[in-house]
Amino acid sequence: MSTRPFVSVKFSPAGRTVSFLLPEIVVDEEPPSGCQVPESDCDLPASPAELTASASQLPSPNAPTTDLGSLIPGPGFLPPGPASLVPGDHVVVQTSDGEALGTVTRVPAAVAERREPPPDSSQIVIRRASREDVLLRLRHQQREIEAQRVAQLKIRERGLAMKLTRVEHVFDGSRLVFYYTAESRVDFRELVRDLAAHFRMRIEMRQIGVRDEAKILGGYGSCGRPLCCTTWLKSFEPVSIKMAKQQQLSLNPSKLSGQCGRLKCCLRYELPNGNGVKHAGCADQGGCSNPTGCGHGNCGNCSTCHR
Repeated sequence: MSTRPFVSVKFSPAGRTVSFLLPEIVVDEEPPSGCQVPESDCDLPASPAELTASASQLPSPNAPTTDLGSLIPGPGFLPPGPASLVPGDHVVVQTSDGEALGTVTRVPAAVAERREPPPDSSQIVIRRASREDVLLRLRHQQREIEAQRVAQLKIRERGLAMKLTRVEHVFDGSRLVFYYTAESRVDFRELVRDLAAHFRMRIEMRQIGVRDEAKILGGYGSCGRPLCCTTWLKSFEPVSIKMAKQQQLSLNPSKLSGQCGRLKCCLRYELPNGNGVKHAGCADQGGCSNPTGCGHGNCGNCSTCHR
């Protein structure tokens, strides 16, 4: 069974890699009307006289084209197949939050099968990004910096108990999204009115947790590598101090806490996985709440732990 080609795209240099399907281009193999050739003449070689007569009937190069004009690729034309895109190319993709601009990255052969999206995935490549698309994204980034500065001033003026994490200007330019953290519920209605009056566009506020904040901001862990939540983790699974005790680790909070201030997600990596393999980890297996590892007690897999 042939698989649909896909590419891996990043939206930030140190961010996670997301797979997007390439668009399918259907080519009609039947000749257009008026250009059919009798089957009896298909296998017969043409004589020099017939070739001369056929050449005289060809349209002039300066003649206007109608039917063939639609076959000429436009500036955003994207031929099928991953060979049409190389790492470093900018593309416009369709995400769950709308269109976005990303950069194509290399897909290692060892993880190509794991990164392959389902055939019915809604995440597809719309077109190759043009120069105008790249310039538009640069203008949006400047607007995000300005929006974050203005929002922080407004938050201080109103004395709101919230911490602004990041501002995102969506690619279509319809709204500004403000991500923030807060220990309790915040009444930001007056803040939204001030921001909407200043930027003249729709304002959206999204409250996130401290682990999501570390995921958005990024950084490096004590191991010297980029944060797992920023680069490849798809979900946050429960982590308990029992996992550290089982591995006989030092219970020093400064060593067990990550950049978010919570227990490190990598405490799960040295635990048995759902197949019972020791030190195989269960970081990418969702729904696991077993503090002693997914393979402990022959539970089978993560989806059946503690049922």
